[in-house]
Amino acid sequence: MKFDNVERARINYVKNRRKTWWSIFGAIIGGLVIAILIAYAIGYRIYITSTTGLIVIGTITLIAVATVVTSLTNILTKNDLYNYKKNYKAYFIEKQLANYISELYYQHNAGLNRDILSATGLIDTGDVFTSNDLTVGTYKKVKFMQADAHSQKEYTDDKGNKHYKTIFKGRWIVFEFPKEFKFRIALAHNKIPTYYVNPRTGKGLHIIKTESESFNKRFIVQAEDDFETFYILDPVFIENLEQLGEQHNDNVAIYFANNKMIIGINDGNDVFEPPTPQHPINEEEELQKVTKEMKLITNIVDNLRLNR
Repeated sequence: MKFDNVERARINYVKNRRKTWWSIFGAIIGGLVIAILIAYAIGYRIYITSTTGLIVIGTITLIAVATVVTSLTNILTKNDLYNYKKNYKAYFIEKQLANYISELYYQHNAGLNRDILSATGLIDTGDVFTSNDLTVGTYKKVKFMQADAHSQKEYTDDKGNKHYKTIFKGRWIVFEFPKEFKFRIALAHNKIPTYYVNPRTGKGLHIIKTESESFNKRFIVQAEDDFETFYILDPVFIENLEQLGEQHNDNVAIYFANNKMIIGINDGNDVFEPPTPQHPINEEEELQKVTKEMKLITNIVDNLRLNR
């Protein structure tokens, strides 16, 4: 995959979208004009009593037509947009990841299994759950999986209309270790809508306070065993967790169980989404952006000393 492939896919999408939009717009306007002429010819008359009325009707008609045309264009150029995103991710993401990650597997239309996150109890996965941009690999002998995830709750208003409220939008990272944790530990910033207080999901857990007052104010820690919790949450680990929280506006949740540490970052971002195809891509800027996103994983491994 070369950068030229990405640019060709981008240009192809823009050209096809513009051509499709104007073709549909012209067809609809032409159809309306013909319909008016036919109606006039067979005896129907359309009278506008004022300039204001003409402007209002014309504006409403144009807005309605533009909305319909845009919707149809989105549908008809969906494959072109998909091809652009596919080429972008194949070049920028896979190329950059290979510089840091061994045993790399990346699939833009695959994601984390919902059951993995539900089992943690850290977050409600909602009524609608989607996940994509699955990245699997090894960094400094630490295996991991990462993917974007979006959880939504469905609710009905007083008029019977359905709406969806976002519970979580961000990334989840699952780290695996050769050594298992004997007890469960769950911690999250106060902003994260945890539901470990639920007796069903939080059975056997109790709240623990660390020796760090600043950490206690920002994080809620629940665990099964105090000794193992204090062993893991040593001063250096706590300091690095606080720094991780500061980088993501205090929207981090972490779960330890079996041989896994699972981190959720509820920052509202899609990690590896390409820029708008309407403008040429700055190759160097995009490579730096992908590198920055990837360093979140490598920094977690390094700063939290996960490879020791």
